[in-house]
Amino acid sequence: MANVLYKYAIDENDKRLVCIDNFDKKFGVVHTYRCPNCGAIMIAKPGNGGRTPHFAHKYVMECNGETYLHKMAKLVLQKRWYDNTQDFTIKYKQIYYV
Repeated sequence: MANVLYKYAIDENDKRLVCIDNFDKKFGVVHTYRCPNCGAIMIAKPGNGGRTPHFAHKYVMECNGETYLHKMAKLVLQKRWYDNTQDFTIKYKQIYYV
């Protein structure tokens, strides 16, 4: 799989999923972030110089990007499942071969 940019990390202090779009530099000073997939320490890369904002592993890791995306999908589905304020619909296209 091509390089995956980690849009989410887990805040070690309050165990919540944090999106890089909501990252505050002041928060980063007192909070430690971990990879939702492998649990390794992550650092925020706010995207200076036109780069895409993302979290990155602090140290070189062999973390499977596909597993990360799978875990993120499960967390998003779980959050939507328990959110009673919105409808929860799953649509899929099924192809029949005759």
